Amino acid sequence: MSKELRYSERIFPSLGATLSLAALISSMTFAIWAALGLVIASSLAATATLFALLWWIRAIHTIEVGHDWLRVNDAKVTLQHLGELKVLTPNEWKCERGVNFDPGAYHAHRFWNKTGLKIQLRDERDPHNAWVIASKNPETLAKFLASD
Repeated sequence: MSKELRYSERIFPSLGATLSLAALISSMTFAIWAALGLVIASSLAATATLFALLWWIRAIHTIEVGHDWLRVNDAKVTLQHLGELKVLTPNEWKCERGVNFDPGAYHAHRFWNKTGLKIQLRDERDPHNAWVIASKNPETLAKFLASD
């Protein structure tokens, strides 16, 4: 971590999602090989593997907290605009992504995430009223966000 960074977290794609993607590529390659031959199947496998690798890299969820800012993936907000922080239990997390889904909030999570927190915003210029972000350690993240 750099001197400016107070907290950093990276959440990688789940093993299940990664293996499912590999199984999909393998079965497609086998089916194309059986129907059209090795050359076409090999080119499909190489192309699909490249796209899968690009997806896997892009699916990494990154959270960084500096002295006066929070960055989640490509979005960034200053800490002075953060309002109420709520660490979500697994059941609340499920509801927040389902029946209580807020389309006005910025959602930064993937389907394999199980915990996170909801942060209300106090900035009228921001098009989002809250951030719902996944975290492996939502209590620790909330502590770093509330420490200012």
